[in-house]
Amino acid sequence: MKNPLNVISGAVLLGLCAIGAMSTASLPPPIQTDAVGPAYLPTASLALVAFCSVLLIIFGLRNPPVKDLWGDRKASAKVLLFYVFYLFFLVSMCYLGRFVYSLENPPFSHSVGFAVSNIIFLYAACRYLGRTNKLELLLISVGSTALLVLGLSVFFKVFLP
Repeated sequence: MKNPLNVISGAVLLGLCAIGAMSTASLPPPIQTDAVGPAYLPTASLALVAFCSVLLIIFGLRNPPVKDLWGDRKASAKVLLFYVFYLFFLVSMCYLGRFVYSLENPPFSHSVGFAVSNIIFLYAACRYLGRTNKLELLLISVGSTALLVLGLSVFFKVFLP
């Protein structure tokens, strides 16, 4: 194994794709009037990620070995911290969505968990990656979230947490 980090990363991603495939298998089939069902987009995305994971494993086995396995430790720590922050975003989105859904008369629609968590995540992530203009950060985080909520909830009719 010439580049073990690529091989390990590819294997982990393949495992996550397998978990995702098991989850999407439980989604209902398309109704007779629809060409595609609710599992189409997740399945297509998982297939693409699985393909890229296999490529990552192949390149990790074939490419010349790297001199320093971990590279820049400061950059590695920054990437790891970003993944922890992303995991926090996913967990907070689900819990906030469940909390709002459990309210008797929720003041917001069902996508409030996604919207609030996504705005905070995008703002903090862009700030963490070096952006400093607060108006730009606010426009990016609110605008992107609004487009996602409108696109997913209104156009695709996807239930967001």
